[in-house]
Amino acid sequence: MSELSTYHPFVLCSFFVVLLACTMFFMHPVLLVISFVAAFTLLCRIKGKTAWKQLYWIVPVILLSAVINPMFSHNGEHPILYVNSNAITLEAIAYGFAIGTLLATMMLWCQIFQLTMTSDAFYYLCSKGSPTFALLLSMTLRFVPLFKMQLLQMIAAQRAIGQDVAQGSYIRRLRLAFRILSMMITWALEQAIEGADAMRARGYGDQKRTTFSIYTMTSQDRAALYALGTFIGLLVIMTLMDSTYYAYYPTFSTMQVAPLHLILYSGYALFFFIPAWQEGRFQKQWHIYNVSK
Repeated sequence: MSELSTYHPFVLCSFFVVLLACTMFFMHPVLLVISFVAAFTLLCRIKGKTAWKQLYWIVPVILLSAVINPMFSHNGEHPILYVNSNAITLEAIAYGFAIGTLLATMMLWCQIFQLTMTSDAFYYLCSKGSPTFALLLSMTLRFVPLFKMQLLQMIAAQRAIGQDVAQGSYIRRLRLAFRILSMMITWALEQAIEGADAMRARGYGDQKRTTFSIYTMTSQDRAALYALGTFIGLLVIMTLMDSTYYAYYPTFSTMQVAPLHLILYSGYALFFFIPAWQEGRFQKQWHIYNVSK
């Protein structure tokens, strides 16, 4: 269980919306690095050592973006070399690195969102405005892993009776694949009918039915909302002072290193690293509790 999962769904969703918006719209190198390091640190806190395997796709994404961008964008005042009379500029390479870092960071934050935002919490958020859509989305998200698990079981069962879809001629494998597909469609229809009957038996569609929620606003949630509001105010100040702006074309902007800008960057980093600090504190307390038992 993650420490972030203990927060109210509205607080958690607002937090991720702000983080994703900052990562998406601020191309400043310092802010991008802060967001990337904070996301990767938090993912390591949640998933442990397995999070380092993310580097197997993060590094190629960043490098591939840095290689592809100069092939299509030849703007910049610092050419490194020429290919077919087209300049490969330092600005284009740097912008490619920035775009790759942005994409990798967005995917990391989305992974963290998936790990901390449960289907119940997501359903709670959507149920106020559109309960039917929330229920449909929740059932769809639940159906995908169930379908995958059932498919693996079906393939294993067919393999056990000598009908391995990975062996034999192309025609035989294609015929076995269609057989498995037919069985999966039948299973999905049966699940839909059973689900509809179960919902009808529980009174779904009755206008007088009531709802129940386990989520309530606590002092921890209110403190998080105050911190989020303070951070939004910090973003407004940084935007007005051009601390979030950085141009790559036609040449690099001047990096702001004045003391006031450094203080603003420190406040920005502090907010991004608070979740990782809380997750680390939660894991330490949990470890102490297990040792003392």
